[in-house]
Parts: sequence; structure tokens; C-alpha cells
Amino acid sequence: MGGLVVKKAFILAHQLAKLLPLARRFQTILFLATPHRKLEQANIWSKIIGISPESKLSMHDLLLGSQSITTINDEFSRYCQHLKIHSFYETLPTSLGLTRTIVVGKDQAVLGYANEESTFLKTDHRGMCEFEAISDPNYQAVRSALASAVADLHDHDASWRQEMKEGQERRLDEVLGVTTAVEDDFIEIESLRMPDTCQWLIEKPRFREWQDRPEGTQIYWTNAWPNTGKTVLSRKVLAHLKSAGLDCSFYFFKNANKSNTSTISSFLLSMARQMSQANTEVLSNVLSICKEFNQITKADYQTLWRRLFLGGILLTRSQTPRYWIIDALDECMLGDELFRMLSEIPEEANLRIFVTSRRKIELKGIPLSPSLNVKSEEISVEDTRSEIKLSLDANFDQLPVSDQQPSKNG
Repeated sequence: MGGLVVKKAFILAHQLAKLLPLARRFQTILFLATPHRKLEQANIWSKIIGISPESKLSMHDLLLGSQSITTINDEFSRYCQHLKIHSFYETLPTSLGLTRTIVVGKDQAVLGYANEESTFLKTDHRGMCEFEAISDPNYQAVRSALASAVADLHDHDASWRQEMKEGQERRLDEVLGVTTAVEDDFIEIESLRMPDTCQWLIEKPRFREWQDRPEGTQIYWTNAWPNTGKTVLSRKVLAHLKSAGLDCSFYFFKNANKSNTSTISSFLLSMARQMSQANTEVLSNVLSICKEFNQITKADYQTLWRRLFLGGILLTRSQTPRYWIIDALDECMLGDELFRMLSEIPEEANLRIFVTSRRKIELKGIPLSPSLNVKSEEISVEDTRSEIKLSLDANFDQLPVSDQQPSKNG
């Protein structure tokens, strides 16, 4: 009778508003010799009661129960359309004193719904839940149904999680005010990147130590004169890390006169979005903070840094390193302030930061914490001369040309 209890609980869950979310999570129900229809052979059930010492049911209870079965079955049919139902029925008679009979036959154990599968077990009523061994065909049949149910649940759960994540990402774009500009930037970066350029940097032992360090926060600082290929280096590092399947967020400061791309706030909001897309725990954390702090896009960069990062994102534990690529830090408005913020990142954040700048890190004049791990690399013109030539040759047709005619005195 346990199957009837399950059906009734399922019905009540759909009828009570507070339990409806739980009811909707049911995907599959397996019934083993559950009587879905009115009991016609009350005399047989009376004999079952007679040989079950622990039973306290009477014939009056049976007759009332028979009516309840009909009611439960009628109600169950209204709520079970989304379920996958698997009903098992017995095929061997059960010994009841001097008689032997099928207790719950196929006609009572099978609902006949379109979303139902039915399977017979070569056993009597008592053996429906008892198996002699793993090799028992009855066990194999029930196990197969359970395995199929688990597989369906896994697929449904994966689909549900993906839909939830997409909904959260849409909400994230709304609260952060960040669009798909990052994806557009990456496409542009990839289109400009030349194959095999700057491989010398990737092969440097210092770079490998920075990339492969098992834990802790570390900054890899590269500096060079203007127009010596710093952005080419950043593109290479970004492509290298992404091709390795690593969790990498990036920001290319450019056109310092454009406030929408050169501010600390724009940088922080972009990095928050990228890190949220890469990690569902970070995504949930950021949305929770944004819910508590309404209109976070109007906050100043100190508040964004304190609330979103130091108080949220950077507290999210990561078993593997996370990477930031920051190109042209000196083109950021208040670039020194941003570097000071980066130097506050705790060791436990397990973050690797690749920075390009015109100035050496020592010339920043900002006191560095003794615990801050920094590797610095000065890039010369000779290091990137060949890469710059390759890039110019490949993109020569796209270089801007002035329409102004030279003067006769020119």
C-alpha cells in the first residue's frame, strides 16, 4: 500500500501552494505491485490480513480503502502528466493458506497512461521487493528502471541549471550595466593576433613559474616604451591562457580620453561580469550583493572594490588559479590607484595578474606589501620588433590613410 501513500502525498503537494515547488521536482515514480484500481477480491485481501500479524486493518477498512483507491487514482491522473511512470506487476501466485492467487495482477498494477511503462517480474506478491542476487532478472529489471530515471534526472537537472544560469546572466547584465562589449573585444583581439607571435614570452621560465604556481596571488608586471608591442604581448598571453582552458578575465585600457573604457569602475564591472560567467558561485555571490546594494553601477570605484571584490568575489574559494590580463594600466584614469587596489588582493584569492605598463613597477612609488609576490619583466624593442613587423605587414591594408594632399612646400 506504500505506493498509494506516495500518490496521495504527490497529490497533496500539488494542492498546497507552499509545497508546489517541491511537487514540480518529481520526475519519475516507480510502482511495485501497487493497486491502482478498486479491489474486487476483498476475500483475498482479508486472507492477507489474516496472515499478517502486524496488520490492524479490518474488512470495513478494506472496503473504505477500496473507495479511496478510486479517488486517489482519479486525482493522481490530473497531476501526473509530466511524470515518467514505471509500473511493475507480479506474475506468480502467492500462497495464502490453502489457496494460491495473484494478489495485484496486471489489470490492477498498470495505470494505462501514455507516460507509463509497465514490466512484469517473475515473482509473487511477497517477492516484489526481495531479490536473491544481483544477477536476479527481477533485480536487473528494477535496477535498469532506476538507472534510466537517474539518467533522465541528470539531463533534466543539467538543462534546468543551464536555464537558471542564463536567467542569472541576463539579470547580471541588467544590474551591472555591462553588455557584450567584452566578447566583441575578444573577437577583435583574436582577429588582430598573429599566430606564433611572442612565443618567447610564454617559454620564459619566469612566466611559466607565474602561470603554474599551485596557489597564491601573484602579479607579473611587464613594462616597455610606447609602441613596442605591449598589447601584442597581452593578446598572446590571453590567447595562450584561454586555449589552455584556464579561467581568464581581461581588460584592455585604450583611448584614455574615453571615460567609458578608461575608468576603474568600468574595469571592475567588466571583471565582475567575466568572473561571474566563468563561475556559478561567483555569479550567485555577485547577484546577492547587487540585490542588497541597489543601483551598484552608480557607486564609486572604492565601493565597488570593497563590496563586490574584497567582500565578495575574491572571497570565493577556487581550487585552480584565476587569471587577470590588464593591458596598458598607465592609460587608466587613476592608474596608480588601481595598482594600489591590486596590491591589496589577498594571497588566498589565488589570482594571477598579468599587467603591461610603460613604467617599471618600482617607479610607481607605491609601497608594496612584503607578502605581495611580484615578477617584473622589462620588454625591449628588440624583443618585439619581429612581432610588430608581422602585425603591420598583415594589417597594412587596414592602416588609416590621410586624404590631405601634401603641400607644394612640403
